Amino acid sequence: MVEAHEKRPVIFGEVLYDIFPDGKEIMGGSPFNTAWNLAGLGLNPLFVSRIGKDERGNSVVGAMTRFGMDISGVQTDKYLPTGVVDVDTEHSKRKFGLPEAQAFDAIEGQIALKAAESVNEALLYHGTLPSRSKVALESLLLLKRRLNCHVYVDVNLRAPWVRGETAVEMIKGATCVQANRGDFELMVGTCSFEGLDFLGMTGYLKDMAGVKYLLVTLGKEGAILSAGGTNVEFRSQTHPRLVDTIGCGDAFAAVIIAGMMKGWSIELTVDRANEFAGAVSSIKGAVTERKEFYTVKASEWGLI
Repeated sequence: MVEAHEKRPVIFGEVLYDIFPDGKEIMGGSPFNTAWNLAGLGLNPLFVSRIGKDERGNSVVGAMTRFGMDISGVQTDKYLPTGVVDVDTEHSKRKFGLPEAQAFDAIEGQIALKAAESVNEALLYHGTLPSRSKVALESLLLLKRRLNCHVYVDVNLRAPWVRGETAVEMIKGATCVQANRGDFELMVGTCSFEGLDFLGMTGYLKDMAGVKYLLVTLGKEGAILSAGGTNVEFRSQTHPRLVDTIGCGDAFAAVIIAGMMKGWSIELTVDRANEFAGAVSSIKGAVTERKEFYTVKASEWGLI
């Protein structure tokens, strides 16, 4: 995989609060969680996002500062609020309500580019939610044109804002793409193919989109990697006590990025990503401020 010593990952996208029916609020968003995990593992990410001039925004900056994260890529909007998503937990699958016009929809391109160009970037990570906003999407495309680095796309479909066909367009030409099984199936459902099994479909989508590595995460069952002309199943070797699965995909992404930056083999990288995702499933929520949770693995893997 890619080796890029002494470089930093640039993480572009949303930070928002999950708002639950009981009024509880949890800070998150896949790009934010991924950046947090990378920081905990010692990779010093630059998180590029936008918050409101409000208490939630202040809390984001406060949490990042306490954890030792670089806040120079976080923009503040005078008018739009820090992002929120309403989480409906009364159904067998979570349903999300995402209000229009939030601060992360307005990430300003030139400011983001200036911040990203100030670091020795190794990789640009982004999700698929920027596609719902013309401003954020144009800012992301600017970074992709101007930064000379690999691109990692983490697919998270959120109808009606992000559908399968939108994600297929957003992953084209990426170095590495990650999607869970459900989102992967929605993406391939927009394509034309015949007679392919699940492994075959991963190779089909990878080749059709011009992607170098395609990873389909399967939860506790592990992951499938499509690379070159081969499709490989990786079974999870660890089964910790499950607390919840929030943030497991973001933990997986962080370790894949670490492996790309440090030149680990594909096999070792995916095994470690599965291991770390399993560890995150044993804690409440997507991330923790307990630094030792991260430093144990970071030390074991030679990251710190």
